[in-house]
Amino acid sequence: MALLRTVLYLGLGSLVLLPASASAPPAAITTIACPGAAITVVKTNDAGRGVGFYCHSVAQCFPFGAHGFIWDGSGCEPIPGLPDGWMPVGMNDAEQVIGIHVVGSKVRGFLYRRGQVMDLLCPNTGTKKCVAFPRGINNRGQIVGYYEVEGPDSPFMWEDGSYVALGELPWEWEPATVRANGINPRGDVVGEWHGWGGDITQGYLWPKDGAPVSFGFPLGVDAPTVAKTTMPSAITPRGDMVGYFYESMSEEEASVAGGLFGPCRGFFRDRDGAMTELKVPGATYTCPLGINAAGEISGVYTTDSETTSLAGISWHGFVAKVKALVVR
Repeated sequence: MALLRTVLYLGLGSLVLLPASASAPPAAITTIACPGAAITVVKTNDAGRGVGFYCHSVAQCFPFGAHGFIWDGSGCEPIPGLPDGWMPVGMNDAEQVIGIHVVGSKVRGFLYRRGQVMDLLCPNTGTKKCVAFPRGINNRGQIVGYYEVEGPDSPFMWEDGSYVALGELPWEWEPATVRANGINPRGDVVGEWHGWGGDITQGYLWPKDGAPVSFGFPLGVDAPTVAKTTMPSAITPRGDMVGYFYESMSEEEASVAGGLFGPCRGFFRDRDGAMTELKVPGATYTCPLGINAAGEISGVYTTDSETTSLAGISWHGFVAKVKALVVR
């Protein structure tokens, strides 16, 4: 299950649009459900093309029985040269695709372009067991993600064939876990962190030039608090970002309760720091995974209300503008 929750987390037929109903999203929101899929996960690049994976069930997604696909606005298509079972999680405008796959019992990140695949192995960690999870790629080809080395997660950036060290976060609680999830062309990084001495997982913005900023999604008006877990997933060239949060459940609890994503609620944070909740109308839970330069948000949502077990949970991909998702 730990591996399953790290993914942003293809059929040979055409795109399936959900039929209009009382619970279906409005026309301003495009729903993406690859043929026969119970789970479709998608993230778009600045050119509006999407990449992702689909599964016929949660059980098929784990351990890594997913099908990768590329979406051009009209259908789900296989990615030429990408082995079945590999899970794409992002793509830039040069159509460099990142994701994860399994070799034997080991998880590896990968970088794919035009039929060529390169493994993204861990930084030099000696003989310790290590797994790497790429999460975001920008149009300069810089990749961010995190790796696990027999302990807490650590962030990385990969550029021009090698790893670039990211500095330490300068906050009161020493970070036990730090993940990098998204990077824009300027080199600004977003992700989440959890300190040894606290029980809240915070989001962060790590500017290319400037001090890191920590934040949580605000809850309540009369007695303001922050969400238990805040997870930024992507950032635009102008500095706007999206992500999702869990109001009271930890990420671990949420993933067990709801399969891939759990009871997530989406958010938009503008470059000035103002935060707004996002939701696909009619959805039970909404998880934004990407936002491109045109302001199009992509991710997953579910209309299922039962999230106490893995069986029967369905997630659909979506693409929409911010204004179609804002909770008023």
